[in-house]
Amino acid sequence: MATITNTAWNTINTVIKRCRDGEQAFAAAAELIDRDELKTEMLRHSRERAGFAAALANAIAEKGYTTHPFGPGPIPSGWMDVPHVQVGDNVQAMLAACEWREDSAAEAYAEAMTSPLPGRIAELVSNQDPVIKANHDRIRSLRVAANQR
Repeated sequence: MATITNTAWNTINTVIKRCRDGEQAFAAAAELIDRDELKTEMLRHSRERAGFAAALANAIAEKGYTTHPFGPGPIPSGWMDVPHVQVGDNVQAMLAACEWREDSAAEAYAEAMTSPLPGRIAELVSNQDPVIKANHDRIRSLRVAANQR
């Protein structure tokens, strides 16, 4: 079994946590947004993040390691883990909260891209990183467009 350094293990666990945070935040946003096309996009981002987290967790498990426990489960309906966003807030507030999550995910991926991660894990991070960046830019453009309405 190949070993993984504590630094690499912590780095990848942070990426997995940010993916799970994004999964939950996008799902919560989808519940709160009433525009069908935007709701569909938020659900797509949520599923994508779930897949990213699962793939990384599986790759860590293949190395014989476990991931950190990441808390009590799904975010309660009406709350996006951002103190100022609640049920009834406007689309701009929802998108700003999602963008904040994307900022955090992009930072975690940027750190992971410069970390010495083992084979399959490095490959997954490398493949997921451009998707995270593109989604970050997409959410920002949606927020900016919503602010101009």
